[in-house]
Amino acid sequence: MNLKKVMAAVLAGTMVFGMASSVSAATEVSFWTLSTRQNAVEPIVEAFNEENPDIKVTASFYDTDGIKDACKVAASSDTLPSMWFNWGGSLGSFYVDNDKTYDLTQYAKDNG
Repeated sequence: MNLKKVMAAVLAGTMVFGMASSVSAATEVSFWTLSTRQNAVEPIVEAFNEENPDIKVTASFYDTDGIKDACKVAASSDTLPSMWFNWGGSLGSFYVDNDKTYDLTQYAKDNG
């Protein structure tokens, strides 16, 4: 699956959760990812924001160690962004095991 499809699915999922919590105000969505993805992610976020004026996605970019550290600190203080890049396995399981993520399995099946 290419980066654009993954980003579209993640942004769509976030939009569903954001719409449930906000009726009149713009929904703010924060997204942390790797700086090596900046050239690909920025145009996607800009296009999404233009097409969805009721949702504002803000992307922040980190190097590999920076995103690991930022996520650990944010998870400890319950200040994680709405979405973030992470690796699977032991790095990703922490967030699932501590209820810091949404399960989008059914959404992905329904919206393939």
